Amino acid sequence: MNKKVFIMLAFIAAFAFIIPQAGAITWKNNLDDALKAAKSQGKPVMMDFYTDGCGWCKKLDNETYSDPKVNAASAKFICVKINAEKEPALAGRYGITGYPTIVFLDSNGNVLQKVIGFYPPAGFLENMNKALSTAPKPTAKIDDKPPVEAGGFAVLDDRAGMKGKNGKLLPPKTVRQELVYNGYIESGKDGLTAQINYKGVTYFVKKGDNFAQFQVASVDREQAVLSSDKGEVTLEFKKPYTKLGLMNEISNTITQPAETRSVVDKVEIEESFPALAAVKIRAAVLAVAFVIILIFYIYYSVCLQSIARKTKTMNGWMAWVPVLNIFLVLNIAWVKYRLLIIPVITFFAFIFIAAFTATFNPMVGLAFSVAILLNSAYFVFLMAYVWYKVAAARGKSPALSVVLSILMFISPFNLIALGYLAFSK
Repeated sequence: MNKKVFIMLAFIAAFAFIIPQAGAITWKNNLDDALKAAKSQGKPVMMDFYTDGCGWCKKLDNETYSDPKVNAASAKFICVKINAEKEPALAGRYGITGYPTIVFLDSNGNVLQKVIGFYPPAGFLENMNKALSTAPKPTAKIDDKPPVEAGGFAVLDDRAGMKGKNGKLLPPKTVRQELVYNGYIESGKDGLTAQINYKGVTYFVKKGDNFAQFQVASVDREQAVLSSDKGEVTLEFKKPYTKLGLMNEISNTITQPAETRSVVDKVEIEESFPALAAVKIRAAVLAVAFVIILIFYIYYSVCLQSIARKTKTMNGWMAWVPVLNIFLVLNIAWVKYRLLIIPVITFFAFIFIAAFTATFNPMVGLAFSVAILLNSAYFVFLMAYVWYKVAAARGKSPALSVVLSILMFISPFNLIALGYLAFSK
C-alpha cells in the first residue's frame, strides 16, 4: 500500500475515533442540582450509583448508555451519576448495597423505582419507561404560566337547535380565553389527561376530576365536557389564530428545540393550518440550506480538481471526498502531511487534558487552554501558507499569491479566489 494512502487512512480512522459520540447522555454529578432541574422542568430523575472499580458499571456505560434509544429516552429525565465511594452517606440513604444501582426519583425526590445490576439496552429501556409511567405528571399552581401556549375556545351549548330570524340554525356561543382545552396527554390504561386553562390557571384533569367549580364529565381528543351548577360546557380542542399568531407559531417551530416545546411527555395537537404551515416552511428552509451547501461543495470540488489537473497533481478524484480533499490540497502545495496531522492530534490531546485537569488543578487546565488557542492560531497560519503554495504552484507571482491566500479567509471573496486559481491561465 502506498505510504501516503496509508497515512491518510490512519488519520481518518483516528479522527473518527476522537470525535465524541452524538447523543451521549448528559450527566450531572450533584443530586441537589438534579432535583432543582427536575422541579423546574417537570421531569423525573435517573440517578446512577457506581464505583471506580465496578466492571459492570463500565459495561453499563459502554453498552447500554451508548445505545441511541436509551440516549433518546434519557432526555425525559434529569440524569445524575454518583460515585458511591465518594458519597457513602448518600448511598446509605438510598440503601445501595451493590453496583451499579439506578434509582429513579420523581421531581420531589421520592423513589419511583430501583434497578440493581447491569441491564442490556432493551431491558434498561423497559425500566426507564416504567419509571416514566409511574412519575406524577406536572401540575400548575395559581399564577404559574401555562406549560403550553394558550389558545382555543369554549363552546356553550345553550343555543343548540335554536334558529334565527332567517330560519337558519344559530352558531354556538363562544367564550375566548376564559376556558381553553389546550392539550391532552396519553395516559395509557388511565385514559386521557386534559390540560385545561381556566382564568389563567392550568389544570391537568381526567374524567371525574373536579377543579374550580367544574367537574369533568368526559374527555376525548376532540372535546372535554365540563359540568357545573349552571349546566354543561363543551370545550372543543381547536386553536384559533391571527396572522401574527401564525407567524409566531412558524417562528417557534423553526427556531425552538423540540424538547423544550412542552413540559409534558406527549401532547398531541390537532393538525391546524398554522402547525401544518410551520412544518412546511421548516422543511423548505432545511431543503434550501441543503441545496446551498451541496452547490458550494460541488463548486469547491470542481475547482480543486481543476487545480490538481493544471498543477499535474495525481489523484485529483480526492477533491470529491471529505477529509481526503485536505490531503489533496497539501499534495498540490507540496506540504508534508505531518505539518497537519501532528498538530491535529496535539489539538485534541490538549482538549482532553484541559478538560481532565481543570477539575483537579484549574491553573494547569488554564495553561492547556492557552495551548489550545496557540494551536488554533497555528492552523490559521498553516492554511494561509498552504494556499500561498497552491497559488505559487499555479504560477502566480509572490505578491498575488499573498493576496489570494488572504482572500481565502474572507467570504465570499474566497469563492472568487478559488475560481481564479482553478480556471485562470
